[in-house]
Parts: sequence; structure tokens; C-alpha cells
Amino acid sequence: MLSGVSPTAKLDDFFAAARDGKLPAFSMIDPDYLVNDDHPDHDINLGQAFVASIVQAIAKSPQWAKTLLCITYDEHGGFFDHVPPPTLKDERPEFEQLGFRVPTLCLGGAVRTGVNHTVFNHASVAATLKTRFGIDSLGPRMDASNDLSSVIDPERLKNPAPPPTNLPTLRVDLRAALARAAEAQSSQLELEDLVRRGAIPQRDIDSRSTETRLRSWLEHAERLGAVEIVNR
Repeated sequence: MLSGVSPTAKLDDFFAAARDGKLPAFSMIDPDYLVNDDHPDHDINLGQAFVASIVQAIAKSPQWAKTLLCITYDEHGGFFDHVPPPTLKDERPEFEQLGFRVPTLCLGGAVRTGVNHTVFNHASVAATLKTRFGIDSLGPRMDASNDLSSVIDPERLKNPAPPPTNLPTLRVDLRAALARAAEAQSSQLELEDLVRRGAIPQRDIDSRSTETRLRSWLEHAERLGAVEIVNR
């Protein structure tokens, strides 16, 4: 969500807003579900390049010092977790059992270093919005979830840490990426069905071709130093 544009703005708008220091109070950024979202059968190198481009956009933004970037996944990396997942109050009893832990990274000028041992879940994002902006409750799961306050170091609010400058650059073979993207299937069949049925307005859909979207994003990523493009 970016101020002054559609609630479902193109990724290009995010990069422009980050560059110009015009990011809104809250943005949610999704990958391209036909190209770089780390789901099979997509290229995981492109998935990580996508993450790198977002990190670099925030790191080089004039708003770095006041930004909390939370990178999280919706799935775990296997079929075993040595830490038993807890339960959490939910409107539907069958959803009270939380699942395996998923990777989450928090970055920003005021973020503590190290591992945070607070129990979070995806509703912690909504809980943070309630704490920060006073939004209304979205349900008992949100009310029972810890917000992200514990990742913030109060000492850094007035003396923020500098942005990272030594992040690795990922090499992207453009020809191979285009060839693979042309054959890739959508990882979000439910969203595809909503689009076909017209449940999602056309104005909220990036109708550009897969190749055009991929090239556009990689141009931003290259400008930011997140990727090195070879085999153009």
C-alpha cells in the first residue's frame, strides 16, 4: 500500500517511493507469484534476489533510520521442529494450534542485533499496527499475539545504526531467468481463480507480461547493487 497510488501498486512504485523518501506509514510487499516468490517451480535464486532488492531499497532510502522492515515467510523449511509450537486463542478452535516456526528477519536503524526469543506469529504484524497506529482489533488471535516492540532498541531511536553496506551481490543469468519464468506456473492458484472470476478488480492487477515485470524489477535490483545481470 503506497500513498497516492492504488492500494495494490506496482513494485516499481515501491522502489520510487523508497528512493525519494516517500514511503507511507505502512507498506506490504509481495513477490511476483509467477517469477520470484521462492515457491516451486520458481528459481530460488530469483527469490533471494527479490529479498535482496527490497533490503537494498530500504537500506539506501532516506527513511532507513525510521523504518522497520520485517521479512517473513508463510511456510517452514521442513517437516520437523524440535520446539513444540504453542497454542493461541482463535475464533475457530481448529486454528488455535500454531505451526512450525518460519524464518523472519527484522531490519532497520533502531532494530536490536541478535536473535529475538519472543514468540511471534503472522498476526504479530497486525498487533504491531494496533500498538503503533491504534487500529481496531481484527480478532482474538491478533489480540493474543505479541507485537514487534521487542525487536526495537530504544537507545537507537535517537541514534540509529547505519544501513548495511557490505551485502552480497547476487548474479542473475537473464536469459536463463526469462526462459524459466516463461514456463513457470503460478504459486497462488486461489488468487488466479479470483482473477478469472473477476473478484479482484482489473485495476488492481499488473497486466504487464511476465517478461516485462521481470525485466523491470531486475533493472531496479541492478541499480541498487542487489544483483549483477549476466547474459542479457
